[in-house]
Amino acid sequence: MEACVIGALEFETGQTVFSKAGHDKRKSFIIVGLDENAEYVYLADGSLRLIEKPKKKKMKHVQKTNEVSAELKEKIELKTVSNRDIAKYLELNRKKSKEDMGPCQKAM
Repeated sequence: MEACVIGALEFETGQTVFSKAGHDKRKSFIIVGLDENAEYVYLADGSLRLIEKPKKKKMKHVQKTNEVSAELKEKIELKTVSNRDIAKYLELNRKKSKEDMGPCQKAM
């Protein structure tokens, strides 16, 4: 199991995160790798940021969620994950979170 702790936050492969800074602010990603110095995470979204060339981003610039896909995590560790797997997972999460929102939150 690959996990990294910075302060009180723990990041791990297969975890959904959101960008807090940069041109990709508020965009969702999956952690596909962790820096051994506990400063950076490597992110992919399956469409613009591919598994072959993940985005290197400082941990302080990503918002952690509690969502970790066991299936994606296993595929990442076995190096069998595809961009389609990541994109599909993130799209399903986006649809699910929109359904969970109330009418006032959707208007924002």
